[in-house]
Amino acid sequence: LNSTLGTTGLRDPYVMRSADGEKFYLIATDLCINKDGDWWKAQTAGSKSVMFWESEDLIHWSEQQMLAINNKTAGCTWAPEMYFDEETGAYMIFWASRTSSDHYGQQRIFYTTTKDFVDFAKPKAWINYPYSTIDTTIIEEDGTYYRFTKYEDHARIIMERADSLMGEWTQVDSLILDAQKGVEGPTCFEFHEEDIRDGQRFALLL
Repeated sequence: LNSTLGTTGLRDPYVMRSADGEKFYLIATDLCINKDGDWWKAQTAGSKSVMFWESEDLIHWSEQQMLAINNKTAGCTWAPEMYFDEETGAYMIFWASRTSSDHYGQQRIFYTTTKDFVDFAKPKAWINYPYSTIDTTIIEEDGTYYRFTKYEDHARIIMERADSLMGEWTQVDSLILDAQKGVEGPTCFEFHEEDIRDGQRFALLL
């Protein structure tokens, strides 16, 4: 897939199956740092949008769409992911941004919701901690949601859990995660039953 919109650059692709199982959605960061190499400019005056495609077979994709989901005060809209919220019947899109509210001092995780990828709720801060947070991903197991995020206090991954996406998140202590320094981009998934070994049901990639 080649981008012809925005910066014409693509990063951080994320693919998910639609809630009805009929199609797939692909969302990606709009960023082409190769044009001028100015990372600060990209973080303070980059794209307010993410790129979006649909497919029924993961081979043939729709025309590219540019989803303007972010606030005007945001400098970037990076590493977007999506999750379908069964409680509200809407897709939740979340990403990392720097904003002018603190002179682009740190990255925070923002989110919006949509049911049709046409109309979007006003974006709000979802993760706002003392240090920058990026690269959030979500997985649900037996009614509990687990959230993995890169936390820049020590460039590590933190894990949190909650009973709902908009509920109260509490951190889960993990000596193993705390020991992984200089990592980002977490992805968590559950093994198929035939692939489970020694009772280990989930994998976390960093």
